[in-house]
Amino acid sequence: MSSSTCGAPEGAVAYSLTMNAFPSGGYLSYLTAWATGAPQPATSNLTPGNASVASNAALVGANGGSISVYVSNTSDVSFGINGYFK
Repeated sequence: MSSSTCGAPEGAVAYSLTMNAFPSGGYLSYLTAWATGAPQPATSNLTPGNASVASNAALVGANGGSISVYVSNTSDVSFGINGYFK
């Protein structure tokens, strides 16, 4: 079995993530993460609504181990994998 550079096996169907957003000089409305290839959901995983650093935990579906991320405003983001579903 192969694994990614972060140690999660390839082909995970979902992740338990801790996500962090660091707005770059402005307001951050929201961050959304979802399974790559699926339509972007109308809900968010992280909604700080200001210029603060924000964190949240979420279960995010994956497609072949891949997720997509949309951030409403310019921000640096980091994700920590707490676990995965295969």
